[in-house]
Amino acid sequence: MDVKTLGKTIKLDISEGIDVERGAVLLAISKSREEEALIKGVLSSLGLRACVFEIGGINDELRPKLGIQTVTNCLKHGVIRQVKSDVHAVIHAVLEAERGLLMDAPLSSSLLLKVAVVSDGRWVAVCMFGESAFHVLTNHRRIGLGVMYLGD
Repeated sequence: MDVKTLGKTIKLDISEGIDVERGAVLLAISKSREEEALIKGVLSSLGLRACVFEIGGINDELRPKLGIQTVTNCLKHGVIRQVKSDVHAVIHAVLEAERGLLMDAPLSSSLLLKVAVVSDGRWVAVCMFGESAFHVLTNHRRIGLGVMYLGD
């Protein structure tokens, strides 16, 4: 797959497929809806299901919403089945991604995140990428990834 952006070409070798973790990271770090659509199309052509959404707010208010929003988007877009084991796996993947992303973030920091979820029917990966800031001068990017087994 070749992606042309600003006169430059990025090559991604998918001849041997792509795993759910890399798919989720690629989708989360995409810069535009067009890039999202392109990546989702490639993932779909490889038999992977994916969804992506954005969410923002203050850290301590946002954290309780992340799991619910992620599960809701996964179910809405058919990334997981509406069964207890799939929902449970996504919740744990969210918690794992949160730990990596928010481990040392101050509770009152502001967050703007893109959350991407990719599944192959056996595994699910949740990637959260975005910006956090305690103050406008301290704004920086963060990323977290969680992966869980859905089962057969």
